[in-house]
Amino acid sequence: MTNEQIKEILALHKTWLDSGGAKGKRADLREVNLSGACLRFLDLTYVNLRKADLSGANLYGADLSGANLGGANLTGANLGGADLTGAYLTGANLGGANLREANLTGADLSRADLSRADLTGAALREANLREANLTLEFSKVRYLHNSKVSKEHLPWLTGRPDFGELLSTLIVADLV
Repeated sequence: MTNEQIKEILALHKTWLDSGGAKGKRADLREVNLSGACLRFLDLTYVNLRKADLSGANLYGADLSGANLGGANLTGANLGGADLTGAYLTGANLGGANLREANLTGADLSRADLSRADLTGAALREANLREANLTLEFSKVRYLHNSKVSKEHLPWLTGRPDFGELLSTLIVADLV
């Protein structure tokens, strides 16, 4: 897919968003190679990016709320300050991604790879983290309340100053 085609798809998507779905068309960029693309501050609400290659992409400050990023490759992507509220990221590879100050409230990150991801100041309230690879420092994550985590994640959480309060709000999956 050419840059011009992507620009046209995103222009139609903006029209679709602005008109409440009456005009334009919802963007479907599934399986598209967008590696290294500059998508800073774009409104990508509800965009279908399932299995897209966004490795190394710059999505700083982008609005990806409600977007489908299931199985997407986001390794090394810059998602700092991005809004991923309610985004579907099941099975996504976020290894080494910058998610500083990102809003992942209500996001589905089940089976996602978050190894080496920087989640400093990120909000993960009510996020689904079941079976996710979470080799990260939970002490740097801003909000985890009402998140769904797997039992194996509990040792990483004990270093948080709000561990007692947090434990009472977490939904821990029993993955025996």
